[in-house]
Amino acid sequence: FVGVLAGADNTIGNSNTYLGYNAKGAAGIFNATAIGANALAGFNNQIVIGTDTNFLRVPGSATIDGNTAIGGTLTIRDITPPAFIPLCLSTSDRVGSCSSSLRYKTNIAPFKFGLNLVNRLQPITFDWKEGGMRDLGLGAEDVAAVEPLLVIYDKDGQVKGVKYDRLGVVLLNAVKEQQAQIEQQQKQLQEQKFLIEGLKKVICQTNAQADVCKEVK
Repeated sequence: FVGVLAGADNTIGNSNTYLGYNAKGAAGIFNATAIGANALAGFNNQIVIGTDTNFLRVPGSATIDGNTAIGGTLTIRDITPPAFIPLCLSTSDRVGSCSSSLRYKTNIAPFKFGLNLVNRLQPITFDWKEGGMRDLGLGAEDVAAVEPLLVIYDKDGQVKGVKYDRLGVVLLNAVKEQQAQIEQQQKQLQEQKFLIEGLKKVICQTNAQADVCKEVK
């Protein structure tokens, strides 16, 4: 324990490290680390930096190791201007801000799959092994069998997760396909309307008493 009041309330527990004013941990925990003023470690094997009023800044790069799967979305706050931007994890487990700029891309080609791809995706419900939280989503292995570009791979080439943000690109193509179908159907309906009107005129010229020729009152 290093710092004024650091670990002052902790009388049981072991292998813990508390650094900073009033940094501490829950009673009886082990192998926990709390760094920063008023930082509080609440669980075993947990590392806490600062409090919920602090922001963590890494000027260089950050690497995340481990294969434990948990649910949730990771975002980072850009201080200037205030905004929330998504984080991307590379195959080498490097975390950084995601970018869509063409200057970072090569071998650019159109991606044309839409409705057919969407129809082959099978949403599922499940429980996370860690924590038991009930959730819904897609099975990464199932998605990889449909479109490998929609999944994340680890450094060993194993399927790790689904690129849920990329599904929007597929849905965009699906919407375009449906809109084209709607416009084609509208064109066909208009052509059928003209055809019906033409047939009606022919019928009425030869049989003015036909039901189709009578005015609706």
